[in-house]
Amino acid sequence: MPITNPEWESISQMIDAIVRRVVGTRADFFTTGKVVKVDPTNKCVYLAEFGDQPIPITGFDRTVTYYYEVSDVDIKHVVGAAGEPAFQNSWVNYDVPTWGSANFSKDSSGIVHLEGLVMNGTLGAAIFTLPAGYRPAKQLLFAVLGNNILGRLDVTPTGAVQFSVGSNAYVQLSGITFDSGVPMPTKVIRKSVTAGVVMPKVGESVLVAREMGTRRLPRAIGVIQGKNWIVAEEE
Repeated sequence: MPITNPEWESISQMIDAIVRRVVGTRADFFTTGKVVKVDPTNKCVYLAEFGDQPIPITGFDRTVTYYYEVSDVDIKHVVGAAGEPAFQNSWVNYDVPTWGSANFSKDSSGIVHLEGLVMNGTLGAAIFTLPAGYRPAKQLLFAVLGNNILGRLDVTPTGAVQFSVGSNAYVQLSGITFDSGVPMPTKVIRKSVTAGVVMPKVGESVLVAREMGTRRLPRAIGVIQGKNWIVAEEE
């Protein structure tokens, strides 16, 4: 998969460290340049910044491993499914083929989302109970449709989702969102970056090692690596 800009920034120092080992102490510093001409036969390129000087492609086959954190992605927890909260107090789904099953999920920042249409339960009693980590810190009240009239739906700190005022012919859950205060846990992703000798294309930006210890104009030792050539594979 292509590396994004934030990912590139996170590994650029490691790439530089590898490059310094490849070219040794001759490399005073690195700069970037844009390719204006390529010579695949001699594995050289020409950069606007260095005029007509052919610059060889410096090859190194190395793998850099780096890590970064991402939030886990929650699933939709379907009420009544195995391992999920059960319907309570005679509440059931309303026309699943049309409206889907009642469910809940949480995004990375901890916002809980309810979905579905339910019916026929006891007014004022819980439709189902949200598990720990999906509950609000304080009781919340929402105005929802129940048989085409506004009714009252509460979500309590104990997790009860209950409809107390209105008609139980059907009750809308979709559109109800609230903050649980518990973000999704993060996981560490490990990726490896493998770089080798690859001819860049005209217009691409490349990393160039420049010679030190000379009084003449700085000379390019070689093109080390182009950002666009890097491919990361998740392990």
